Amino acid sequence: MCHLPDMGEVVSVAQIHVDMSKCSGCGACEVACAFQREGLFSTVRGSVMLHMEDRVDYFGIVLKRLDGSLLLGRPEGVEIVNPGGPASGGAATSKPVMLRQPCDLCGGGDPWCVTFCPRDALSVGGD
Repeated sequence: MCHLPDMGEVVSVAQIHVDMSKCSGCGACEVACAFQREGLFSTVRGSVMLHMEDRVDYFGIVLKRLDGSLLLGRPEGVEIVNPGGPASGGAATSKPVMLRQPCDLCGGGDPWCVTFCPRDALSVGGD
């Protein structure tokens, strides 16, 4: 498990990078991913899942990676965990995202989640 405690840290997911200091929790990445994969505006069909809790202004994303691990991006930082494994701070359940297809960078093209992120919280680059 790789844990990066600082909110401004950037972590690689395949070749997608997530900067939680820029994420607003709007969900555009989730809808864009689902539309690219299935042609549907949905929040249950993509590789990205918006994570929200009952606390005010607490949100993040969960991204299913090709190796089966999950990227958890939350206000307190970004970490990579294995499904069912522990995550600091009592992370969201991984069950909903495990039913989804892993991120394949939109077949190797320009990932739609990156293109449609209005705050540039997602980017593509090398490890």
